[in-house]
Formats: sequence, structure tokens, C-alpha cells
Amino acid sequence: MKAAASASIAAQKADIADRLHGPGDVLCAALVLLVYLLTANPGAYWGDGIELTTASHVLGVAHPTGYPLFMLLGKLFAMLPAGTIAYRLNLMCACAAASLAYCSIHVAWRMLREFDPVFAQNPALRKYIALGAGACVAFSRGIWLQAGICEVYLLNAAAIMAAMLLIIRGMDSRDSRWFAAAALLAGLAMGNQMLAICAAAALFAAILICSMQEKHRLDWTSRFVKRMAVCAVTGALGLGVYVYLPIRANAQPPMNWGAPVNMERTMETIRGGAYRHQRFMMETPQRPFTLATWLKFAGKRGAQFVRWELQGELPAFAIENRSPAPALLIGALMLVFPLLALWRLYHASTLFWPSCAAIGLNLFFVLTYNIPDIEGYFMPLAAWMLILAPGGVAFALRKILRDPRQTIAPAIYSLLAVPVILFIFNFTPCNYAPRHMEYSLIGDRAYAVENYGTEVLRIAAPNALLVTAGDNDIYTLWHLRWIEKRRPDIDIVGSNFLSMDWHDETIRTPVREADAPLTLIELPPVNPRTDDVQRRRVEDSRKFYHEFILPNLRQRPVYTLFPPNYPGVKSREYDLLSLRNSGVMRYTPERPGLPYPSIYEIQEFQQP
Repeated sequence: MKAAASASIAAQKADIADRLHGPGDVLCAALVLLVYLLTANPGAYWGDGIELTTASHVLGVAHPTGYPLFMLLGKLFAMLPAGTIAYRLNLMCACAAASLAYCSIHVAWRMLREFDPVFAQNPALRKYIALGAGACVAFSRGIWLQAGICEVYLLNAAAIMAAMLLIIRGMDSRDSRWFAAAALLAGLAMGNQMLAICAAAALFAAILICSMQEKHRLDWTSRFVKRMAVCAVTGALGLGVYVYLPIRANAQPPMNWGAPVNMERTMETIRGGAYRHQRFMMETPQRPFTLATWLKFAGKRGAQFVRWELQGELPAFAIENRSPAPALLIGALMLVFPLLALWRLYHASTLFWPSCAAIGLNLFFVLTYNIPDIEGYFMPLAAWMLILAPGGVAFALRKILRDPRQTIAPAIYSLLAVPVILFIFNFTPCNYAPRHMEYSLIGDRAYAVENYGTEVLRIAAPNALLVTAGDNDIYTLWHLRWIEKRRPDIDIVGSNFLSMDWHDETIRTPVREADAPLTLIELPPVNPRTDDVQRRRVEDSRKFYHEFILPNLRQRPVYTLFPPNYPGVKSREYDLLSLRNSGVMRYTPERPGLPYPSIYEIQEFQQP
């Protein structure tokens, strides 16, 4: 027993001493961050990032789940003296992406030791392969694209990988303080996005495994309960960041999505609001999955992930789409090697179960959460694939080749060219910086959002009422209003918010008394599970024009950012040259969430 205990202690000391020494990891992360800074968007970009940028700047509340951690960190970055407010928030996401690369290097370094004796006995080889894996994560197209704009997903992926690194350190050292730190980080990360629960699942598996391996010291159930109790306390401290929501909502900031001023509304925001009812485990907002429809959906979602990953790793196959067979073959190989690595971990390492817990829960969300912008949920999976892939390659070569000690190292070294290839392939599509300054003020995507909003505000008459169509246009105008202080005489109302019970509390301009009164209505929320959805929409449209548009039109100019196709409405259309004459994203029937290339001034409304 004493010999076994001494051997165990010696192994733990060896694990603690086995760290990635040298400046390579820091230099790699710094180089990645420099690339991100040079290619980041200097302004805002379409999507939730416009809302997140504005809400962070005013310390407001974003759409569910409110993202309190992102709001607080965003406010800190918004105070940096570097470029525009939008660029400062983009900088925060670039830092999160660089952190993801840094943590991926260290996780890969520790994982590689389990895959083959060549790695275990050659720290230098492990170091270079780990650096290559981190660089692959950094320059994968899906991750690099998000690193140049403001979004929540990279902060989430970085937190999951950082928590996994802390969990591995705790498993190696049997020091519960690492587990407590991982629980605190997981709790804080869930204040950014609930997908961070993947880190909590990995932590649970790690504590269970470590406690069961210590039966000779103490009853393992007691050790497990004690560790879990400590982690529950530190995790709850991290989740305490959600206290931000009612505090700021009651302060009535300009952006107050959902107005979570009380416990009921706060919990509804944290749980996901309307998205939870319409998206989770739902085939459509009208009906939940059956086994047959879920299998069909899971197949489509899996193909979507493979295409997304192919686009990030091998753009030629994904973009040209001329060689589907090679694309499918390489896509299958990209999945096979990480699976081989997991198989090796199953036989050789206790890291298998924490890894599978994190990956499995991530897959569960991907395969059950029916949202269109699921790509953000792919990012932790993509990082895991790139971390595990070298180990899968080594395991395959060890089974195929006769003398692995002489063949594995050169074969793995050759993979170091992959990050360079990714960088070359993905630099142009991931570069948001202005290509040609002489035309960037009219069409380049670096300034598309600002150009669109500026043109809309220029056309609108004094004291006008602007009625927006969806998220992109209203968040753009709020961005210009609250950050750049433009056109305080205009009232901006989102037609998509009129069916929400909190709109009357937050939709009015809080910093001025309008020269013209604003008549508001509340459209009853449409229950997508009922059979009379279309009839309700017709009724709501009638109420919208007769009780909202008409009373305001009698007192002030009214503009809509969508075609007012309703009987008796006559309008004048103004082209938005920033969208119509450029190659930037704009509304098409296939992309209904993007702004229309026109603004409409309602001139007359004759009631039938």
C-alpha cells in the first residue's frame, strides 16, 4: 500500500511538473490577437452585435438572456481610448478569441500526452503540435469571422475551454481549489450564455472520477459531496452576476429589453423568454419534435455543422461545391480523427469522461435548439475537434505503421503547415477592415451599418416617427441615437416589439419631451400554437394601421422601414443608396432579417 501511495504521489508531482514552459503559448496568442486587431471591423456589423454594443455602452439590458457578464465587460472595453465604441466592443471579442486559442493550446498540450508514448516522452513535439492546434482554432474561418465583430459566442467558447483547463489542472493535482475556480468561471460564463453549462457538466464528471479514485484515502462519496458543495457555492457566486438585470432595469436605461424589473420578469429573461417556447425541442414554433421529425432535423443539423467546419478548414470544397465526393470524404475524416482520439482517451485516460460530458451536452443543444443562427453553438465543438484531431492521427498511424516512433513525429510535424494554409485561405473573407477607403463611405461592409442608419436619419423630417421592421434596423438607429447622439428629435418604434407586454414601459424616448405626442398601442402577443395565427395577424395589421399609424400621422411625419402594403395607405419611397448600390448585405426574400433598401414616408391614409 505504501509503495502504491508513493507511486501515486510521484505521478501527481510529475503531472504538476508537466506544464507547457516557454513563451511559445503567449507569443502565439499575442500574434493571433494582433491579426484579429488588424482585421477587426472598425464599426458595427449586422446582427445582434449592434444591440449588444449599444446596450453595453449604456449599461442596459439586451435580449434574453440579458447577457449581464457581456454588458459589464463590454462597458469596461467601451471606456478604452481606441477607435469607435463599436470597435472597442469588437476588440473585446477579439481578446476572447485569442483567449480561446491560448486555452486550446494548453488543453491540447495536456491531451496529447495520453494519445501515444511518442508524445509522452517528447515534450518538444507536444509543444509544437499544441501550438499548431491552437493556431488552427484561431484561424478557422467560423471563429475568425466572429473575432472581428461583436457577438457573445466567442466569450462563451473561451470560458468553456478555460474552465476545462482548470478542471484538467484539478484532476492532475487533486487540488479542489482548481475545481472551485472552474465552478466560479462556469457560473460567470452562464451569465453570458447558458451553453456554458457544458463546463459544469465536465466539472461534475471530473469530481466524480477523482473522488472514486481516492477510495483508499476516504470514503469517495464523502469526498465527492464536499467537493460538489464547494463548487456549488462558488458557482452560485458566479451566477450572482444576474443580479445586474433587475438593478439596471429599474434604473430605466435607454435599452431595456424585457424590462426585468421584478423577479417574474427577471426569471423569464434568464430562461430565454419567448425563444424558449418557440425554439427549444420544437420542430416549428407551432409544434414540438416527434421522433421522426427530430431524426430528420438532427441529420440536417449534422450536415450543417460539417459544411460550416469544411468552410472553416477547407474553403475550396465548401465554396465552389464542385466536388461533393472529396468534400464528404474530408468532412468524414475531420469527424473520424477526433472520435479516434476519444476512443484512445477511453482506454488510456480519466480525461475521457469530462471531455465527453462537455462535448455531449454541446451536441445536445446543437441537435435540439432550433434557431437559425446556430453557428455560434458550433464553436466549442470546432475547438474540441481541432484539439483532438492530432491525437486521432497519431493513434491511427500507430495502428497502421510498423515503427511508430520513427514515423509519427515527421507525420505530425507536417501538420504544422495546416495553420498557415488556413491563414492564407481565410484572411480575405475574414478581413473586415476597409478594402478601399475611397469607396468605403458608400458600400464597404466595414461601415455598412453606420451608412445605412445615417441615410435613414438624413431622410427623416424633424420630429418624425420612425417605425422599424425588425432587429437590424431598430438596433442600428438606437446605436446612432444612444452612442453617437444623433437626431434626438425623432421617435423610434419597433413594430416587432408592439406585441410584447413591456414595450410601453421602454419604447418611449426617455431623454426628451417630444414636440409631437406619441400614440402607442399594444398588440396582443400571437400564440404560435393556435390554429388562427394568420387571422390574428390580419387583425393585428388592421389595429396597427388604424390605431397606431393614423393617430400619429395626424400630428407628425411618419416613416416606415418596410413597405406599407395596406388598403388606403399612400406612401413615397426613398431609395437607400448605401444598400441598393452596394454589394453589402441587404434585404431579399431569402434573407428576411436584413433591412429593406428603401424608407417609406406615409403621405395619406384613407380609411376604407
